[in-house]
Amino acid sequence: MIIQGWLNPETAAHQFIAAFPGFREAVEAAATRTAEQLDGSVATKKRQRQAFADFFRFYLVDELTFRGILACDGDEKDTVEIRAGNRNGLSLKYHSVRIRCLRSKDGRAPGASSRKRAREYTQPLFPVELKNLTLLLLWEITAKGVEMELVYPKASGEKSKHTTVHWTALIPHPAESLDMVSVDAGVVDIAAAQDLDEYALPKQDVKEEGGESS
Repeated sequence: MIIQGWLNPETAAHQFIAAFPGFREAVEAAATRTAEQLDGSVATKKRQRQAFADFFRFYLVDELTFRGILACDGDEKDTVEIRAGNRNGLSLKYHSVRIRCLRSKDGRAPGASSRKRAREYTQPLFPVELKNLTLLLLWEITAKGVEMELVYPKASGEKSKHTTVHWTALIPHPAESLDMVSVDAGVVDIAAAQDLDEYALPKQDVKEEGGESS
């Protein structure tokens, strides 16, 4: 059964790597491009983190597209696919396993943004019968670059700040030596706004369908 291999934290990370080859390399490339883009251009730590997050999302979608592993609007639904949606959010699917790519919140899984999402996140540790499985791929900016971990949600209220989880599994990442953007070298004041357009990102033909905001 496909889902069973994803329920074990000791094997889930390996399942992810095998299911989505090239994803880790795309993450590494996106993080490197982001660091190069922002090097010395953001004055404060808060603005640095927001700018890094927005550029990283954009470049990750671009790298996945370049590698030919991002599904485009109009493509037929496949059993294994990665799709981009609103504000370059990503959703991944491997048969009956669905994975939402989100930025962690205070080092934890963010709360559900809707009742539907909250229902998806409510899952038993050892399901008797489970036709669909929802996992979270959380990412965060660290001194080493971008770290990612796979999370099995347990429960989340619609208005809860965080989602409780059964377990987490670190996704091995090759970009361990990536240096963060220097906070002391700020020369350009980039507003800490949420809209990517305020950072004058390159144009990208990815419509706001098929994925989730991260």
